[in-house]
Amino acid sequence: MGKTATANRDWTQIYAIYGMDQWQTLVFLSLHAALFSLMSVLFLVYFDPICTRFEAFLSSPAGARFAAGFTGSVTAISAVCLFYAAGNFFYSAVPLHHEMAHRMVGAVGDWSMVRSALDLGCGRGILLNAVATQLKKTGSSGRVVGLAQGKTTALSTLRTAKMEGVQEYVTCREGDVRSLPFPDNYFDVVTSAVFVHTVGKEHGARTYVRRLQELRMEDIRVSERVTAFMVSSHIVTFRKPDQHVLGIGEVRLDWRC
Repeated sequence: MGKTATANRDWTQIYAIYGMDQWQTLVFLSLHAALFSLMSVLFLVYFDPICTRFEAFLSSPAGARFAAGFTGSVTAISAVCLFYAAGNFFYSAVPLHHEMAHRMVGAVGDWSMVRSALDLGCGRGILLNAVATQLKKTGSSGRVVGLAQGKTTALSTLRTAKMEGVQEYVTCREGDVRSLPFPDNYFDVVTSAVFVHTVGKEHGARTYVRRLQELRMEDIRVSERVTAFMVSSHIVTFRKPDQHVLGIGEVRLDWRC
């Protein structure tokens, strides 16, 4: 785990700022991993008595030893898998998101020209603050708006922005991503992390790029696969068309961002 490659930040510093959502999941995985580890050790230490127990249900001693060995092996493998899942969850919860946020920010060529940016579903502000940090580094006078689902989330995001030292570049607003409270062509850059997929399930993960093509988006790029929370993830970047050409049977494309 150590330090993230892009921001050179120790993961303990990142957790100190952003904390952890769904910590109950980490505790659940860790406790079960410890339980299965203990059970596998007991199988190893008391293998012969356990085989004797199995013989009460199986007529063959060889079959009883095989059943006991198989059960112990499955228990040990389960413990390893649970420890891996707990470690993956711990790393994915903040450090990986922090690293991916800076990779997403790096996809924009020149932040000094950005006057206004939007982060959809800003959450704890990991991506939002990465954008604000980049604006600060380039000396831009731009601002980034975080769209939050509630007042509590917005206040929490503003607190993390202050801890990151970028509060002057950040504002938050409550709203629904499906009905943005902004006029058309208001933002130069729009970002989103682990959020857009929750409002576009009807298109499916495999057809997301195709949907962007149907909407006439340009420069569509999909990064290599990144494993997070035991699932495959990708960074998708694209650009709005510079011009909307109307032809026979075509509909003008209008976006609220």
